[in-house]
Amino acid sequence: MCAPQPWIWSVLLALVSCTEGRRGGAPPSKPSLAGQTLRLYNFPNYLGRHTVSTFQEHTGARVVVETYASNEELVRALEAGARHDVVFPSSYAADRLIRRGLLRPLDRDRVPNLIQVPERFRNPPVDPGLRHCVPYTWALVGLGLRSPRNRPGLDPDSLSALFAEHGPPVLMLDDMRATLGMALRYLGLSASTRSADDLARARNLLLGQARRVVRYVADAGPPLADREAMLALAWSGDVAAVARTDREVRFVVPREGTLLYLDYACVPRTAPSPQLAFAFLNHLLEPQIAADLTNSLMFPAPNDGARKLLSPQAQWLWGLLEAVRDQGRLEMIRDVDEAQPLYEAVWQQVRSRVEARR
Repeated sequence: MCAPQPWIWSVLLALVSCTEGRRGGAPPSKPSLAGQTLRLYNFPNYLGRHTVSTFQEHTGARVVVETYASNEELVRALEAGARHDVVFPSSYAADRLIRRGLLRPLDRDRVPNLIQVPERFRNPPVDPGLRHCVPYTWALVGLGLRSPRNRPGLDPDSLSALFAEHGPPVLMLDDMRATLGMALRYLGLSASTRSADDLARARNLLLGQARRVVRYVADAGPPLADREAMLALAWSGDVAAVARTDREVRFVVPREGTLLYLDYACVPRTAPSPQLAFAFLNHLLEPQIAADLTNSLMFPAPNDGARKLLSPQAQWLWGLLEAVRDQGRLEMIRDVDEAQPLYEAVWQQVRSRVEARR
């Protein structure tokens, strides 16, 4: 056998050194997030008590929160090129943003906590397979009531109590798709119809009701607590939050059914710090963080690990959702695409009528 040439020993030593490094060396370090700035764009007061502080503590990053009043405002901002790292669209707005290419695909390697999302939330029609967003919270739309607890069977359980032309004062949600959607549902129509005739019927219903409307509100909970009205169109979470301390306030799913709102956390294409943004999405899916969000706001986060950490009131909300789903009284809002201007025109007419009467 011939002895190896000297250059062969150099190659062999280099290979051994490389192999040893892979076996015993430290893994490549992740880029530091400290000192970076995360820009959130969200609805007002829509984070848990410790959502931001714990993320800043764990990463050393700074968090800046800006707010918008509606999904429509969010969509317009991103269409105009706004630069935010994480946004929180409802399902129909996420649908529109995805189809217009305004959201980044989800970097699953950076969001391992995606495993916490319950199976039934992993394949939504607006984002099959969660390719772009992670579920943030859910809510139902229904009746918010102020009523003594000793009146079984006497409280309203139908949207007719809300939409009738005559009756006591009511509060309405200042949310175009929720309010028009429930009016459409009361009329036996799809809450995501694209028919001009259907929307005209919903408009006439709301115009007829206008004399009863005290005002349109983003959150019906506080005015119910203040006795501004005894009946409201409301988000389940807002009413449940007040009901924790006021036993006369409650949420009722009307017999005509309800709308399921799923809100998502997504990273826009224009995000200045996408790596930091995906770290924040993973943070939102930590069971303790998701439980804190749910217990703080009463808008439940779809998170398996968080379910056992929830307060009794939050557990009740989950039971309500499952009961309504099993009864088939649930509809999810979808994007209406080319019919969006029709919705906005109808909404403007309704809101103008109510404002003119104040």
